[in-house]
Amino acid sequence: MVYKKGQGFSPTVMLLFFVFFALFLVFGAGILYFSADVVDSSFTAIGDLSIGGIDFNQTYQNTLGIGISASKNTITTASIGLLLGMVVVMMLMGYFLRGTNRLWIILDLFIILVAFITAVYLSRSFDTFINLNSDLFSIFSNDLETSSRFVLNLPFVIPIIGVLIMLVTYATGRKKEEPNVLSFQ
Repeated sequence: MVYKKGQGFSPTVMLLFFVFFALFLVFGAGILYFSADVVDSSFTAIGDLSIGGIDFNQTYQNTLGIGISASKNTITTASIGLLLGMVVVMMLMGYFLRGTNRLWIILDLFIILVAFITAVYLSRSFDTFINLNSDLFSIFSNDLETSSRFVLNLPFVIPIIGVLIMLVTYATGRKKEEPNVLSFQ
C-alpha cells in the first residue's frame, strides 16, 4: 500500500477525540467504581451466612472481595495513566508524522479553538453531572479525585497540549528522504 500525502489524521485533530475520550474514560471509571462499591456493600451486608459449613462472608472476602478492592484502588491510577499516555502518543505522532500530515498552521489553531470550546462545554457538563447526586459527588470527589480534576481542568489542558503538539510538529525539521541508491532513474 502506497501512502499518499494528506491522508490520515493530524495530531491536532486528535485533540477533539482526546476531549471525548477523557470524558468517557472518567465516566466509565466512575460507573465501574460505583458498581464495584454496590457489589461489595451488598455481599458484605449478607453477614454471617453459612452454607454447608462454609462461611459466605469469609469466602467472599478471600476471593471476590480482594479483586473488587484491588480494582477500586487502581481505577484512578489506570485512568490517569491512560489519559497521560494518550497525550504522549499524540506528541509522538506529531513528531514522527511531521513531514507527511501537516495542516496549515491557521487550521491547526482553529482546531485547537474548537477543541477548547468542546472541552469547556464537556467540563461544565461533567461538573453538573457529578453534582446531581451526593453518592456520585462522593465517588468523583474522593475516590476518583485525580481523574475528575483532570476532566474539570480540560479547558486549561487542551490548549497546552495543542500548542505542544504544534511545536513538535512544526518546529522540528521536515523528514529528509534518503535517495534510493538501487534505483536506475
